[in-house]
Amino acid sequence: MDARYRGTIQSKGGMSLVLTANMSGAPAPTASWYFNDQPIGPSATTSIETGPNHTTLTIANASKDNEGRYRVVAENKVGTDQTEFMVGIKGEIYVNVV
Repeated sequence: MDARYRGTIQSKGGMSLVLTANMSGAPAPTASWYFNDQPIGPSATTSIETGPNHTTLTIANASKDNEGRYRVVAENKVGTDQTEFMVGIKGEIYVNVV
C-alpha cells in the first residue's frame, strides 16, 4: 500500500479533508478506515470510495474534531497491509449571516 502523503497533513477548518491511499493485490483488497483506532464508516459528512487500485476518505467541513491519526487497512485472503496519516486542522472558517 502506498500513501500519497507523508508527515502531518494540514487542512483548513471548514474545508474538505481528502485522504487517498493506493493499493493493489490479487484478489483485489478491501479497505477499512480508522480514526484514532475507531472504525470510520460513511455518514452525513464522511464518504469512502474504494476502487480496484485506491481508496479515498473524504470528510466534508473538517474541524478540530477531525485532527488525529487516520489508518487505512487493505486486506484480502492473502494478507494485510496498512498505512497511517497524521492530520492537523488549522483555524476554522466562520460565516456570519446577517
